[in-house]
Amino acid sequence: MSLQEELQGPPPAKLIVDHVSKWFRQKRQTVHALDDISFEVAEGEFIVIVGPSGCGKSTLLDIIAGLEKPDQGNVMADNQPVLHPGRHRLVMFQESALFPWLNTFGNVMFGLKLKPGLRNSERREVAKFFLQLVGLEKFMDTNVHELSGGMKQRVALARALAPNPRVLLMDEPFAALDAMTREQLYGDIQRIWQKRRKTIIFVTHNVREAACLADRVMIMSPTPGRVREIFEVNLPRPRDFNSIDIWSPVLLPGPLSVWEYLVSAARDGSLLSASTVTLRRLLSGYAIGLAIGLPLGLLTASSKFVEDTIGVLALGLQTLPSVCWVPLALLWFGQTEGAMLFVVIMGTVWSVVIATDTGVRTIPPIYARAARTMGSRRFHKWTRVILPASLPYLVSGMKQGWAFAWRSLMAAEIYVTILTGFGLGHLLHYGRELNAMDQVIGIMLVIVVIGLLADKILFSPWERFLHRRWGTGRV
Repeated sequence: MSLQEELQGPPPAKLIVDHVSKWFRQKRQTVHALDDISFEVAEGEFIVIVGPSGCGKSTLLDIIAGLEKPDQGNVMADNQPVLHPGRHRLVMFQESALFPWLNTFGNVMFGLKLKPGLRNSERREVAKFFLQLVGLEKFMDTNVHELSGGMKQRVALARALAPNPRVLLMDEPFAALDAMTREQLYGDIQRIWQKRRKTIIFVTHNVREAACLADRVMIMSPTPGRVREIFEVNLPRPRDFNSIDIWSPVLLPGPLSVWEYLVSAARDGSLLSASTVTLRRLLSGYAIGLAIGLPLGLLTASSKFVEDTIGVLALGLQTLPSVCWVPLALLWFGQTEGAMLFVVIMGTVWSVVIATDTGVRTIPPIYARAARTMGSRRFHKWTRVILPASLPYLVSGMKQGWAFAWRSLMAAEIYVTILTGFGLGHLLHYGRELNAMDQVIGIMLVIVVIGLLADKILFSPWERFLHRRWGTGRV
């Protein structure tokens, strides 16, 4: 085989992923990683898979490579089922995975030595060609540990290209590199792809990276990973990562783009599911916070000792930002619903304690004195005089506690990832990971609307009625 024939090679492969699902079963739990994934990749196409961390992107790539087997469905390459790894589908991993006992040239030669039909001189020529293609022909004898991070990834790219695979699978290969090196490699990979026209499947969580590289972008949803949307990128090549054509729709999506995301999320059920999960957590934590905060507030108002201890503690802890409770929750409860509940309770209880204490102290002393002259004592006095008199202020405290609980839960959902339910905070976090500004703005609007509805429908009317009925001077 001539060098030219080897470099030309067979045409790029066509891939079909057909209803692929995958579970990881362990003793303690079963993780549903992928759910009914289906798509096709045309010959010579550059497709980028985008999704948040943990959505199954790398698992899907392993299945396409033959490193994992699907529990349901199958993968076809050139009408042949993918049952095991093969040199026609080579993987470029997140780390360079270069062999430290081989130098640069030896690493590129590794796959070529396993390829039949080539003389050793031809293998050397092919290795030199691809090292020249990635700009490292002067570093053939360099040891791996002497290369920079970007140079290692270039060697890994040359090693993957050298055996002339029909499909190149790239699993976030630039994630660990600095920004300047990444941008340079974006240009390199586009240039190499245009020369070689390989079928490439590239995994990332960066939407701008996807728009810079892809012919088509496939967006995956959180666990279990599903295909949420596939769209074409119709920008001329070569593309600049910092081009306004790539940045402007990402940084400042139009109202129509945000609306389309909300409609799509409503149709596929993710918005309703996330809202339900979030409200369930909020109501549970808020109810427990009220159950703890109201009695503590009453005790603080009635006991000097409790005021000097619990009261001072409540004043200090209320100033603590909600997000500060998240590390403590993770250490105590781990990635569980208990961590979510703890953060919401801590966001609620201290503001309720302070509001209850303030409400009780605002009551004119004459009410208690009048009740005492009529024989009202202890429990009767508290339930029939003190609580009703302080009720307008208690409702204001409950309203403030709701606001603190709402903010606390959003902080918890952004930072605590659990598999028992994905809330609005998780969708906000995944939107950030995807650089999907339409999703970020859309979820922010939903959070604002829910907060406003709670205030306008529940708390404000009740608060206005009580102040008007009690004649406390507020309308």
